[in-house]
Amino acid sequence: MKQRLIVTIKRSQWLRGIGGIKSFLRDPDFPHKQCCIGFVLKAEGRTDLEITNKRVYTHVLLGDAQALHIINIDRRDKFQEADLYFINDSTSTTDEEKEKAIITNLGVLGYEVTFID
Repeated sequence: MKQRLIVTIKRSQWLRGIGGIKSFLRDPDFPHKQCCIGFVLKAEGRTDLEITNKRVYTHVLLGDAQALHIINIDRRDKFQEADLYFINDSTSTTDEEKEKAIITNLGVLGYEVTFID
C-alpha cells in the first residue's frame, strides 16, 4: 500500500475565497499565501517559484503556453476532477466547510491533510 503524502495547510498562509481570474496556486500579489493545491505541490517538492503566478496544476506540469492549449481542449487535472479549485475559491462557504471538503477530497486522492493556525 502506498503511503499517503502528508500535507499541512497553514491557515495564516492559506489563500481562499478569491475565485475567477484572480485565483493563483501562489499569488504574486500575496507572496506568502497559496491555495490548498499550492500546499499540496509544495509537499510534493515543488518550489515557490514553480507555483507562483500559475492558475492550475497543469500550468506547473507543462508550462503556461502548453497548459493553456490543453485546458482549452478540456483536459482536466486530478484536482479539477475533485472540485478542489471550486471548493478553495468558493465565496459562499465558510472556512470550516472548505476545510472539511478539502480534507475529504484530497483524502480520496491519497493525501493526508491537516490544517494548523
